[in-house]
Amino acid sequence: MRRKNRLESFEDAAKKEKAITSIYLGLKDVELDKIVGSLGRYQDFLENFVPLSPVVKDKVERMKKLMIEEDLPPVELYVIKDRYYVVDGNHRVAAAKALGFKTIPAYVTEYLPPADREEHILLYERSMFEKTTGLDIKITEPGKYKILLNQIEEHKRALAKELKFEPTLREAALSWYYKVYLPIVKIIRKIGILNKFPGRTEGDLFIYICNHKWFESEKEGRDIGFERAIESFLRLNNYEVGIKYRNKFINFLYRFKDILGLKSLNL
Repeated sequence: MRRKNRLESFEDAAKKEKAITSIYLGLKDVELDKIVGSLGRYQDFLENFVPLSPVVKDKVERMKKLMIEEDLPPVELYVIKDRYYVVDGNHRVAAAKALGFKTIPAYVTEYLPPADREEHILLYERSMFEKTTGLDIKITEPGKYKILLNQIEEHKRALAKELKFEPTLREAALSWYYKVYLPIVKIIRKIGILNKFPGRTEGDLFIYICNHKWFESEKEGRDIGFERAIESFLRLNNYEVGIKYRNKFINFLYRFKDILGLKSLNL
């Protein structure tokens, strides 16, 4: 057990979670609040990377000046269950936290516990989805990342027809995120429907809405469109959109339809 007020040890966390399988996730921006420990320098800092000794404090102060003056290389991090540990770049992380930065670029490797229960299976699926697409979308039900991946692959085929060349899966994933996923998520945020689904995420609701659209379209034998699908989904869950949000709600829907503009997409 780590001593009070010290950084967490990666070795202790890995041992506790029996995390021995690793997946390299690549370069990403990591929230500094989620960086809670270190691989080898956890004894040099208090919690939140506050330097323990004058020598370490001096190094952090010098690093703060460097970070203000120039862009520094990404740090290297390990992650276990959304908690990050510094492999290389402890002083950069400490300086960034002291400067009030929100995120830091990092090369990330995820360590995973055995897939011996639902929670751990979900971690594997999320990690593989992120490795494949570069997207960090949280879902709470195993098996659902396959639905998102199928949508991205369909979007990739549609983009290839539109652009006259074959985009990579990651390029298609980024396009799908901004053209398909994010507009629906903005609606979810604006009307606050997530409050009716405690313990669920925006990613969960996106899947629920897409599945509802498909089910209702199958019943009618035609594509009912997202406007009707979302309104029907809200009614099904006894949720009324307030009048003050009504126009914004409709504008979001029509902007989504304009952005999508690809008839071959069938979500």
